Amino acid sequence: MYKREKYIPISFTSIALCACFFMSFFSTTLVSDYKKIQYFCLIIVAIYLLVNNEYLTDLFRNKIGKILFAVYFFTSYLAAFLNLRNAVERVPLNTTSLYFAILIGDYLLFRVICNRKLVGKMIDTFWIVSFCAMIFVDIEYFVLRRYIMENKFTIAYLHLIVILFWALKYNFNSWKRIAFFLVLIAETIFIDISMGCATGIIGSIMMVAFMVLYEKKVYFSSNPVIVCVSIIVTALFPYWYTYILNSEIARVIVEDIFHKKMTLTGRTVIYSMISALLGDYYLIGYGLGTNHEICMRYGASNIQNGLLRVVMESGLFGAIALALIFVVAFKRNINNKDSRVQAFSAYLLTFIWLSTVEVTYTLTVVIITVLFAVLADEKIGIKK
Repeated sequence: MYKREKYIPISFTSIALCACFFMSFFSTTLVSDYKKIQYFCLIIVAIYLLVNNEYLTDLFRNKIGKILFAVYFFTSYLAAFLNLRNAVERVPLNTTSLYFAILIGDYLLFRVICNRKLVGKMIDTFWIVSFCAMIFVDIEYFVLRRYIMENKFTIAYLHLIVILFWALKYNFNSWKRIAFFLVLIAETIFIDISMGCATGIIGSIMMVAFMVLYEKKVYFSSNPVIVCVSIIVTALFPYWYTYILNSEIARVIVEDIFHKKMTLTGRTVIYSMISALLGDYYLIGYGLGTNHEICMRYGASNIQNGLLRVVMESGLFGAIALALIFVVAFKRNINNKDSRVQAFSAYLLTFIWLSTVEVTYTLTVVIITVLFAVLADEKIGIKK
């Protein structure tokens, strides 16, 4: 009898998971139009879903999350249609369609993986592929001194997702694993220093700090109420940052430790233009992918705040819906104290706080949030 494994050493599930990684968590400038790679990977995931359609069950579990997603979906498409070749030059409808196709495809894939009891295989695959990608990116940087990802921030964020997948696969029950984890952290901080990426350094330290707190069974920071407050505080930072920067502690940290200017690398100038950047579109948004174009009109690369970027692209109601999706994901895991859940919490909280001064609510972070929510009902605490 014919057996696929005899001729094809890798399973279709592994191929689909690799496709998921490269369309959701990775991109490279080595390919002139990486969207073509994303479309190709999306087709592979779609075929996998068709082949395994009998496992597409429990799709409407957690109705509140689905309603919030529907609001986010509707407001984003509304912004794309209303601003089609109007307020912006690019066509936001194309970006919006790809964005939600990937998001929905990943959600369905995660659901199939859970129903097939292949969560362990998924984590193993993501860990191996992300680690190999990180090694390749780092070698290219240290040897050829070039970014093969979009910029230093995407490289720094790739390292953080590698740390997440390591934490999902392993725990700290042996000195060898602790040593490897410390080497991974040291390498992450080293490349961040080499690239001059203060955001990456702060993010690495912050993520490790959250992980240490959770290892000590200190869980207050992952409480949904605290998460909600954190999102609000970080989103409103452009309106109250002056109170922080006027303190001596802030001056020491910014100027003496990180050797940056008190303008936060020009962010204070951008924050002074928030009203002009959002304009009359703060309710409906300009459409996904328009942040750079709008900000460049005022001499800035982006709006330098995570949730305000969502407001700019998907409107105020879309931003509120996305923020509540984060809160719901944490709420669904509030009584689950296993180490994998806390690894997700540490990663997401790091990006929530980094959103204070960076546009960190990216597709990758949203997908990790979706995975966090999907795994809420799974027994994901068992590790090797």
